[in-house]
Amino acid sequence: MGKASRRKKGAGNARSIKIQDASSVIDAFYSTSQMLGQQGKESAAHAIGKLEQWEQSPVMLRVDLDFALALADTNPDITVAEDWLDRMPYGAIGFSLPDPIVLTLHNRTFRFIGMVATGISVTADSTTHEPLQDAEGISCSWIVTVDGFPPPGAIPVLFLSRGEIVTGEKTLGDYIADATQRRDFDGDPAAAALITTLSLQLMLYLASAEPDVDWLPPASVARPHHMKDARIGHLGWRVGSAFRQISGSPSSSGISDGGWRMPPHIRRAHYRRVRVAMRDAAGKITGTRSGIEGVDWAYETRWIPPTPVNAENGVGPVVRDVTERAPV
Repeated sequence: MGKASRRKKGAGNARSIKIQDASSVIDAFYSTSQMLGQQGKESAAHAIGKLEQWEQSPVMLRVDLDFALALADTNPDITVAEDWLDRMPYGAIGFSLPDPIVLTLHNRTFRFIGMVATGISVTADSTTHEPLQDAEGISCSWIVTVDGFPPPGAIPVLFLSRGEIVTGEKTLGDYIADATQRRDFDGDPAAAALITTLSLQLMLYLASAEPDVDWLPPASVARPHHMKDARIGHLGWRVGSAFRQISGSPSSSGISDGGWRMPPHIRRAHYRRVRVAMRDAAGKITGTRSGIEGVDWAYETRWIPPTPVNAENGVGPVVRDVTERAPV
């Protein structure tokens, strides 16, 4: 093989990671936003606001299906702090599911392929779109394909955590109940509960400590033009792989419409508030968990994945902190 042939072969292999699923979500997000923009000034303003927020923070995470379903099955009995949006690492965020969530509603097959989440603030007189850290809530646009209806559609899910129309702290279950009432998914309460739960859980997980995120090398990703500036990562892939090893599930693609549930010897996922000692700018521990709150230590919320209980060979999946590698 000559030098020119080797160079040509090497150049062809430089971008080998395909992200068709992520590209499909963003394609549909743009097309549905354009359709909404033709339905009147108010709809156009919302559509433009969402697009602008994502374009200012083009981050796309490809989510492992088993990990996503474990998130949706997390114990909802935890109080969500009002300031959790302050800890969001991105101004907006997109998610794609290489293996879609497939639901059958009224004899039609719905495939949920991903969503785009942007910040939203609501008053009695107006609605504005803002970076997630500055917003009062989250507006999620789920991209859905329906068998027999070629154009993809968008299903909105809204969460408000602060602002003039929100009072007091809420549990995760309260958020889910409120969002389920606003979006009935063709009258199917089970579908509404699953998708609204997953929407909020994805956002809470990113705001909690040590999310399982792997950023893909930009030079290795084959991307379309409209995603040329997007930061692409994998979310929950290590955790999902650990689930399959523990549960003996051969593949995430074999999930039935009824969803995946943990075997009896696997503890259900849950959130836990933990005391974390303070660190300085260099990462050196300067506080102690037995000292003064806010000075020596602070609370952090961590998602505890499904973990073997009284299992001989099971080891709980581990996630690591990638905060320093988050996009700027």
